[in-house]
Amino acid sequence: DEDGLTVQNGSTSVDVASARFDGTEDFVIVVHRASPGDDGVVDGPSEIGDKIGSSDVLSGNVSDVSVNLTKNLDEGGNTQLTENQTLIAMVHFANESRPGDRNFDMPIVRSGSPVFDQAEITIAPESPLEGAAGEFDSNGDGDITITELGQAGLAFTNGELTIGELGEIAVEFTS
Repeated sequence: DEDGLTVQNGSTSVDVASARFDGTEDFVIVVHRASPGDDGVVDGPSEIGDKIGSSDVLSGNVSDVSVNLTKNLDEGGNTQLTENQTLIAMVHFANESRPGDRNFDMPIVRSGSPVFDQAEITIAPESPLEGAAGEFDSNGDGDITITELGQAGLAFTNGELTIGELGEIAVEFTS
């Protein structure tokens, strides 16, 4: 299905909501650039472009998988998302014996075609807020919503924010 994801300008990772492989082998999610057809939908492998990132090795059913776009793949690594675009998340067999950042092998296929999904990536507008508050102002409107405050609270719980940074965000929420 076609999904959307909004990321900050310059992001070097994307999150894949979920992936499932019922086989016994490990797998890796590889992100590719795409060139969708006239209908805006990627219909087949000919519309799938360069590999720009890959996840860690995974198995079974997974959710909220971060895919690092700074690996040294087809485009030389350090890909930053700076414009709206279509990306493909494709499931590949894992191969941890390969050197460097290529921890994957051939794509996993179903009915003769690679298993993939596309997402429309939208670059969020720049926020007028500075510091941590600006990072969590996901729509760039200069206001912190309850949802954005909740995301900051989760980031604090995960050790990604200090209590001072969470406080900055809370002050913007109440102003």
